[in-house]
Amino acid sequence: MINKLNRFGDIVKIKNKTMVAKVYQPPRVGEEVFDSQGTYIGKVVSIFGPVKSPYVRIKMDRDMNLSGYIYRGVGYEGRKEKGKGGMDRRN
Repeated sequence: MINKLNRFGDIVKIKNKTMVAKVYQPPRVGEEVFDSQGTYIGKVVSIFGPVKSPYVRIKMDRDMNLSGYIYRGVGYEGRKEKGKGGMDRRN
């Protein structure tokens, strides 16, 4: 569940389920991105451009007609990963 959304970028272009956005602070690769309603858009796949005003490429989950801003979830624990995960079990 998303507790709060923080705006972190402006959508520049969308083509073939790939979005380019100019961001205020660079996110982590793999970070999940949402629209203003809290709907999952996709994940950050790369960061490029100048350090002071970077751009991100986002692989969208599905075709969406969006404009405006993108958001990151605060207090969002992410989607459940498949696999065992957890602690290192070596003795």
